[in-house]
Amino acid sequence: MYEETGLNERLLDEWEFPVEIPAEEMDLMLIRRLCEIDPYISLPQSAPAIYDNKFTLQRSLLRNRQCNFCDKVESRGIVLQLLARFFEASRTSSTLQGQPYQDSHRIYPKTYL
Repeated sequence: MYEETGLNERLLDEWEFPVEIPAEEMDLMLIRRLCEIDPYISLPQSAPAIYDNKFTLQRSLLRNRQCNFCDKVESRGIVLQLLARFFEASRTSSTLQGQPYQDSHRIYPKTYL
């Protein structure tokens, strides 16, 4: 997902996220559905550097253009649901309003969530 806030700062830079969270049954169902929508969505290698190149980006963009619109919408919805769980466990950075960490469901970033 790309952020286009129109601001010089990045919205997600205001947050600190956990690296992992406990999975719930719904998470597993969502991931299974994501795999049904696009069975080729996988990362055979666990090293990010393998995927950080122009060829891989172009291949991913082409594959994305070939997907049905309804599959794109459903996939994004699933990803957003999974990301929401990380937001739930996240905290705003200490630089936000100069205050110590605060729970994410009690404070909102100064931009648009």
